Amino acid sequence: PVKFAPVNWQANMETPRSPSPRAVEADGGTGDESADQSPKAAAPSSPPKRRLAPPVTVRYPSGTVALQTYSDTSTFKWPSGSVAVSRLEDRVTASYPNGSMAAVFDSNSNGSVTRPDGTTVLSFSTSSCLLFEKLKGGKMNVKNVSTTSMPVRMELSKELAVQFHPNPLRIQIFVRSKGIHAKFYAPNTKNGATAEVIEGK
Repeated sequence: PVKFAPVNWQANMETPRSPSPRAVEADGGTGDESADQSPKAAAPSSPPKRRLAPPVTVRYPSGTVALQTYSDTSTFKWPSGSVAVSRLEDRVTASYPNGSMAAVFDSNSNGSVTRPDGTTVLSFSTSSCLLFEKLKGGKMNVKNVSTTSMPVRMELSKELAVQFHPNPLRIQIFVRSKGIHAKFYAPNTKNGATAEVIEGK
């Protein structure tokens, strides 16, 4: 089976970060070329700037913040104030309203998805991606879905769902609460955003 390539989440953002002004100046010269008119090779063009989505804040009817999105960091909170879904650069986590872990994905191509009762639904690493299905009678069926071309969608609760595409690696986490429905992306972004509002803008 095809093995997962180690995922560099920062490098897989839609476009690379632009270099610092100091780095550009050092690459192109001293900044004052008027005294020397000798032919020079054209300076290499700098890479395009990474597209950044504008920050977004969505509030519950009570006025408390439900969702805050930035270019590298986004957070969705339950009405209680506890974190439901968080993407902090190279790490994505999701938790149920009671605080138990629902999903975690990190920059080392490791991750898992867990149901509210604590049973594992999905487990993946750089070498395999295993889907656990509970059969009648309580038996567990384990599938290696590392090479599947179809996304695997897991409805975890009425508030949380995960869509996982193993190859190439794409993850979407759906969260809803009190009329606000959002989607988180990893390891890439969508139009420069790590999360977007589906309903409740």
